[in-house]
Amino acid sequence: MLTQRSLSDLRYYNYIEKGLLWSFALWRIQGMFEALLVSYYLPTKPAKPLVGLSAKLTAISSAGYITAADQETELIAWGKLRNLLSHMPPEQHRPIAVDREDIEEYVALLKHVCASWDEQRNHICKT
Repeated sequence: MLTQRSLSDLRYYNYIEKGLLWSFALWRIQGMFEALLVSYYLPTKPAKPLVGLSAKLTAISSAGYITAADQETELIAWGKLRNLLSHMPPEQHRPIAVDREDIEEYVALLKHVCASWDEQRNHICKT
């Protein structure tokens, strides 16, 4: 029979595992978004690789896309969180609280930004 302490430990490890799962989801979604910026939205392939989200957003802006300042600020903040997760991943004694609601908020932001860019793409990426 499980004791109260055992149940408490199981709940804690479950919490840690969920945090790691959602952290990884954020990390992967951010990577796919950055790839999409270069491969789909930019009218031409950059001569040199664009390193980092800021460089890609600058290239998007230079190509003629308009992004609301508050959305760009949010994108940069999410990028900083992803970098934090990459360079200082969470661990048992230093968990990070990324959960499903956070990922849903981030995905909603990306959908909104991409919808705006989709409307602008035909004008910018003339073939």
